[in-house]
Amino acid sequence: MDEEEEVYNVLFGNPYFPRMYGSGNNYLVIDFIKGQTLFSCLTNGIPIKDKHIKEIDKALELAKVEGLNPFDIHLRNILITVEGNVKLIDVARFR
Repeated sequence: MDEEEEVYNVLFGNPYFPRMYGSGNNYLVIDFIKGQTLFSCLTNGIPIKDKHIKEIDKALELAKVEGLNPFDIHLRNILITVEGNVKLIDVARFR
């Protein structure tokens, strides 16, 4: 089992991370997330609200509670969905 696949299994049901539907040799099938990365928000002048920062902190804390060690989090791995929610992607280095 791939490391990233294992992490998505641990995070199953966590609303701050996409759901994984399947995997294979060198690929994962996860939710398609419509929205903007924090990087694109900053470069395009889209406001990032305090609520988003709090959601990011909560998402990382919930991952830690599951025994994960989230790092390599950067502005291109955090999205604000069109509904205004936060989703974190690229969890391969959470172990």
